[in-house]
Amino acid sequence: MSQLQYVEAHGTGTELGDPVEVNALKQAVTETHGLPIYLGALKSNIGHLESAAGVAGLIKAVKVLSERTVPANLHCSPLNPYIELHDSRFVINERQSSLKASDQGIFAAVSSFGFGGSIASVVLRRYESNRTTARAHRAFSGHEVVLVLSAKTRRGLVSQAINLRQHLSSHPEQIEEVAYTLQVGRAELSYRLSIVAMDSADGLNKLTRFIESEAALSDADFSTGANELNHVSIFTGHIKGSKTEKMSNEALPEPLTLDNANRVAERFVKGVKFNWNLLYGGARPNRVVLPGYPFEQQRYWLPKDQVTTWYDVDNFSNEQFVEHSFYENLLDRVLVDDLDTETVLQLLRKD
Repeated sequence: MSQLQYVEAHGTGTELGDPVEVNALKQAVTETHGLPIYLGALKSNIGHLESAAGVAGLIKAVKVLSERTVPANLHCSPLNPYIELHDSRFVINERQSSLKASDQGIFAAVSSFGFGGSIASVVLRRYESNRTTARAHRAFSGHEVVLVLSAKTRRGLVSQAINLRQHLSSHPEQIEEVAYTLQVGRAELSYRLSIVAMDSADGLNKLTRFIESEAALSDADFSTGANELNHVSIFTGHIKGSKTEKMSNEALPEPLTLDNANRVAERFVKGVKFNWNLLYGGARPNRVVLPGYPFEQQRYWLPKDQVTTWYDVDNFSNEQFVEHSFYENLLDRVLVDDLDTETVLQLLRKD
């Protein structure tokens, strides 16, 4: 039990039930010294999900291990007077806390008690890859990495850069894994950005420079990549249509140095497709979870000035329904208070 750092309790907040559960945990974990064991209960945050409460607690525990972060419990003050924690490792955290790294692994437990008396307990361990890490044997050890991003629009590309900057600031140790995941785990779309970085700090600085400078670039400067950003190993490009080169058969340089990394980055934004795995040989980095593609916040309703008043109740027909996307127009008219409820109901009855 020495590696246990978190327990997702059943935690219904009852005067009798919670002390019984805590006392049972204290009997299972008898040590009074060592790493703290944080007690959490999702019910304090989102309430009781009834039959889904158990799986919700399991999901929370998985996220706690994945992020090594324990969110704060809410509504815990004053503490139930029948709960005594001073002679144990258990802590009820009322603010966000972090789990400690451990060579022996990080463990969490989940308790769930059914209404009919069924009891389920699960012990989880944080996943740690057994593969040789890229940091130990990567082909570019001590040299540059190439971060590549692409999107269907310039705005989407900037959004991706902002999301990547936020991720790297929270996970600076993942720079090699991030670069590899972007290279082999993402579609290569028309608007492109590539950055050559020495480390996470360098990558963060260059992402920030791109984000702050992008708006000042003309479409021509952005598309050709002929702009001042090139001087600091930041490359942009716009591939129009399907003008991308075939998979490059040339061997990627090992290790990457500033000069040849810049050439690789520049060719990527011009549409060259690389077999990135050739860069790593048999010591490929792990793929990691990264932010997904941001949604384009774009409406697809017909413009108001192109929508005619066709909803004459007496003359409405099925042909009009098909031709004018009946339901979409109805909703649009309701939203602008152009139709009252009674008229809408009459139209729906005629359909």
